[in-house]
Amino acid sequence: MRAEQKRNAQTGPVEARPADGKREQSGISFPYVDLDTAIAVARDIQQIGGQSCEAEQLAGLWRISAAGGNFRARYAPARTFGLLTAEKGSFTLTALGMRIVDRTQEAAARVDAFLNVPLYKAVYEKYRNYQLPGTPALEGEMVRLGVVPKQKGLARQVFLRSARQAGFFWAGEDRLVRPNVAASAGPAPETLRQEAADGASISAQSPPRFGGGGSGTGGYHPFIEGLLQTLPEPGTVWTVEGRAAWLRAAAQNFTLIYQGEGKIDIEATSPNSTKGVGQ
Repeated sequence: MRAEQKRNAQTGPVEARPADGKREQSGISFPYVDLDTAIAVARDIQQIGGQSCEAEQLAGLWRISAAGGNFRARYAPARTFGLLTAEKGSFTLTALGMRIVDRTQEAAARVDAFLNVPLYKAVYEKYRNYQLPGTPALEGEMVRLGVVPKQKGLARQVFLRSARQAGFFWAGEDRLVRPNVAASAGPAPETLRQEAADGASISAQSPPRFGGGGSGTGGYHPFIEGLLQTLPEPGTVWTVEGRAAWLRAAAQNFTLIYQGEGKIDIEATSPNSTKGVGQ
């Protein structure tokens, strides 16, 4: 029993106990919580010790017992995403974990962390060139991959949130498209705002530039470059629904690279319809 519990904490599969009392365990690993929540664990470790800390230190920060199941449940997802290792009562950020707490490398590290989850990578590989199916079909595919049927709803919900947080929905919420990010995305937005406050010149004629760290030649943030590359050629026919989808993807990317509260609603209305097409 102890060996089984230890294995669960390491890999992060979700267990379900059916009515007959027999334990069911998913045959493929996936986290209980989304990517942002796992990154918060990595940032807590960084706050305590830079790259590593003791279990009792992390539990103390969280104000819970290091010997309880709640503690294991809280750090286990970060391990499933590949952000930390746990050994002999201590936690150490992996190379991926160190990248993800570095603002200049976070965007690319989020992509790698998402694909580090076996379930997420399997779904991505199956649908990378296709539209995602509806809820019943997606949950059915997850069950086929090894998710316990009673946990398919949770697995799907956390998967979709994590995909959004990793930037895979930049081209629309109906398909997984890998973001165009490099290992380093240049200075963080906070740095740019400080430079502007100190008198740095930022052109109002173009999107914000992120130094020379972008993956393309324009010097824009990689998310912005990825959006620009999907624009149709001038003069071509582009439906209003397609334009709205592009704008919604842009709004999602703004949420990832800028700070601020609020929500952007984008609606498209075609000449042949009296009903708007929204999010």
